[in-house]
Amino acid sequence: MSWKEGQSGNPNGRPKKLSQAAALARQYTEQAMNTLIKQMASQDENIAQKAALAILDRGHGKPTEYHEVETEERTKQVSDDVLFKRLMSFGIDPQLLVKAFTNDDP
Repeated sequence: MSWKEGQSGNPNGRPKKLSQAAALARQYTEQAMNTLIKQMASQDENIAQKAALAILDRGHGKPTEYHEVETEERTKQVSDDVLFKRLMSFGIDPQLLVKAFTNDDP
């Protein structure tokens, strides 16, 4: 099924059953929190830790996850002439470029 640009792909919104389920679940929020609070005092450290994390997540939101991604860097090597021409195409003063390309100072 296709739609026109600017037209919603879901014109009827979310299905009503999802919001009904959420409303039903919210009726038990206080009871669920009390259960988590009781579990936090558990002698089983695993249960206590999971309950504490669940409470923190609901009170403060889950912490942002960061993922380290390793990629193979590919650098394109170009000659000074190609680089010079490309920089000039951006409207940089040619005299400044010549000075930059010929300056031997670190």
